[in-house]
Formats: sequence, C-alpha cells, structure tokens
Amino acid sequence: MPFNQKIYARVSFGLFTCYSVVELNLVAKNCTDLGVIKINAFLDEDSNGLFDNSDINYVNGVFTYEKNNDGIIHTIQSSTGYFTIISDDENDYYDIGFSMFSEYSSCYTLTISSFENESVTNGSSITRNFPVTKDQPCQDIGVYLIHSVPPRPGFDYENYLVIKNRSLEPIASGTITFTHDPLVTLNSVTEVDAGNSVTTTSTGFTLDFVNLLSGTEERVLISMNVPISLNIGDLLTNSASYSVSDLLVDNNNSVITETVVGSYDPNDIIESHGQYIVFNEFTSDDYLYYTIRFQNIGTAEAIDISIDNLLNSQLDKASVIMLNVSHDYVFMRVDDQLTWQFNNIYLPSDDVDEPNSHGYVNYKIKPLMGFSIGDIIPNKADIYFDFNPVVVTNTFETEFVATLSNKSFDKVKISIYPNPVGDKLFIDAKDIIKSIAVYNISGRLIQETSFIGVQNKIEITTKNMSQGAYFVKVITHSGVSYKKLIKR
Repeated sequence: MPFNQKIYARVSFGLFTCYSVVELNLVAKNCTDLGVIKINAFLDEDSNGLFDNSDINYVNGVFTYEKNNDGIIHTIQSSTGYFTIISDDENDYYDIGFSMFSEYSSCYTLTISSFENESVTNGSSITRNFPVTKDQPCQDIGVYLIHSVPPRPGFDYENYLVIKNRSLEPIASGTITFTHDPLVTLNSVTEVDAGNSVTTTSTGFTLDFVNLLSGTEERVLISMNVPISLNIGDLLTNSASYSVSDLLVDNNNSVITETVVGSYDPNDIIESHGQYIVFNEFTSDDYLYYTIRFQNIGTAEAIDISIDNLLNSQLDKASVIMLNVSHDYVFMRVDDQLTWQFNNIYLPSDDVDEPNSHGYVNYKIKPLMGFSIGDIIPNKADIYFDFNPVVVTNTFETEFVATLSNKSFDKVKISIYPNPVGDKLFIDAKDIIKSIAVYNISGRLIQETSFIGVQNKIEITTKNMSQGAYFVKVITHSGVSYKKLIKR
C-alpha cells in the first residue's frame, strides 16, 4: 500500500498541522482531533519504574499492539526504543505489549510486559513505559556486511562493514577481520572513526576499534576493484568476523556473495548467499539475509521514506529479525507485510550529496520447512520517497539446487576427498587451481592458500580443524566452486 495511503496520520506539532487519511485521501485535521500514545522501553537504572534523565532506551526487543480486539497484531521494532500510536477516535482502545529478544533473558528482566484497553482523548497524549532492569553485564558485538555499489567488470565496487554494540555495556576495544574475494583487489577503507585503526593484509584488512558505546556502531566503506577479466554472472564472496566469544556468537560473522553485473539500479534487493543455495548445505537453523538498498536520485531531499516488503508464502514471517539499518527507523510487521518508516530522514539527493544519498535495511528470515531442490523464493520491495510514485526494486530469486556446479558453474569441475576428512584433504580440478579457502559454518575464514604455477591437484592439511561442518571455496582459471566438508 503506498506511503501516503498506509500512514493514517502524520503530526507536526511544531507547525500545528496534522494530516489524516479518510478513505485513502489526505485531509487536513486540527491537532486537537488526534490523540497520541507514546510507548517507551528503557533500561531502568534505579529500578523506580520511571524514565529518568539518566536512563537509556532499550532496543533489543519487540513491541506489539492490537486495536479494538480486531485480531490484527502489529509487530514493531524501533531503532530508538520507542514509537507512537496516533489515534483519531478516542473510543478506540489498544492492547500494547513488549518482549525482549530471548538471547538477552539472562542479562535483563522486563518488569512490565503489557498494557490493556488503553485509550487516549482527542488533543492529549499519554505515555506507557516498559522498564527493563539489569541482572548482569553482557557484551554483544554484531558484524554486518552490506552491499553498496555492486561489482561490475573494470569498475570499483563497495561494501559497508558495520560493527554495532548491541549490548547496554560499553566495549573498550576489539578487532574485526575482513577478507575479500581473491578475484578482486582492495582499494581503500574509508570513513573510519577517530581513534580506530585499519591494517591492510594480503587478503583484506583488520579493523581495531576502541570505546564502542552502547547502541553505537562503526561503519566503514570498503572499496574494491573488479578486474575486466571477470564475466557478468561470476560470484564474489567477502567475509568479516569478530573472534571474541560474546553473548550472541551467531552475529559475530558475516558473509556476502554478490553477482557480477552490468548496469544496475541503486534501489534494489539482494540475498547474501547469492542466487543459488545448495539444498543439502542449508539447514532448519539457517537464515536468508536480505538487504534492501535505496538512493534518492531526485532533485530535492526526501523528507519521509517508506519501504513495503510483502513476504513470499514460502518465508516464515514469524522468524524475521532486524539486523542493521542505515538510519533511525520504525519497523512494523502485520502478518506477511513488512514496512519500514523513515520519518524526517531528509535524505539528500545524489546531485547535492551523493555519499549521503544512500540508505538500506538489512534483515534475516527463515524459509518455511518443506522446501526442496528446484524451489525458488522471490522477494522484491516497493520504495516510496515522500508522495512520489512507487519505486519497485528488482525481484531477487533464491533457488535451492543440488550442487552449484549444476547451474552456471558447469565449467568448474572439482572434487574433494576424503569427505568426511581426517588430517589431509585432496582437491582435484579439471583446470588450474588458483586458490583454496576454508570457512566454518558461520562464514569465518579458517585458512586460505594461493598457488603459483600449474597445479590441478592440491593437498591441504586439516589436522588442526575442529570437528564439524565447513565450506571449501576453490578458485580455478575457469571460475569458482563451493563444496561442503565434514571434519570428523
């Protein structure tokens, strides 16, 4: 539903003008005709139940509300820890709830979880607080690779690396390791915060950060060059990892696979695995990782931006989890409809301030169980800049395949053995092997070796690898192939 139709009220108390939707047509309304319910989750440092000046908002949870017991549950996530409900009928009543993400239950306690039958009179506002108290200190770093400019032969392409302190404790220091695809070269790492440092390596770089405060993030821009020898359809895979074992280790690694393209639209959607996923290598615990990217290519700044994303029926709508977003937002899910609102974003146009004309949302979601080889999951988004016509992204299709070599990788013929492996692994290829990389199941690079000269058969040691599942990435002169490896 378009932005100017689905947002039923916009309030600007500073200008004393309000807007509401009546039968999908905008009409002006006096502010006294509207009521406001302010909903707030916060860390209650002094355990007095009040949101004092020293308290900070709590963002690691989900708000819900239901209006007039209509059975429609609105699920809200907010980057600020609060949101508002605008009511244009004082006879309406709301059931409002808040729940923490389960992984934080050992660290914090939610003292109030719901309010029922809440209503507000026209022209007034009320506040409902959800206090959270601390049981013990917990630290949690989230690492996210976000695509910015896609790879094109002969051009530079870009990823953002985002390191976010998702806990309520400051983190004094840490190190992130970034590894780029061997087929590209690293140009630069920019937009590094003062006090942090970058050290380049033969395969990428390390980022040392200091004094990362609660809820803050470090976002750096990575520029890489794509050689002209690559073809449209080739795959490039980059990874980033944080080696410290903290509260939630699942978000300590990020892997992104992008397809080399020709021309591109700056408003698009991708999934981090790439177009094909090997069926036997994707379990019920695995997620799909979507990034929706937007850019203001108009002639004036965009005041409000909204994104609609209607989930395919093969996706588990209840499993969606927000990971990272470029700007402050409110995210709402109603059934299988996802909506992001960026109110008062004032995103500049690209001809005025190109570097800051971009934005994105990044989330993960599970497919419903029962998918099989040959199944295709499509996903697309509708983007609204103020009241302009909708911008529709591409439709990204994820296909489950028996093996990657059955698709566009037929020319890459490799075999690995023994599998399961003990102390030594052998790789045979029909073409010259350029490099071999081994990743753990979370996407962290375990070992990587490049080869000079003509070698079609390689032996690598796996003696020091722990038991479990791994991915082996083999790059030959013909292309790239991935194999799943089990270490016994």
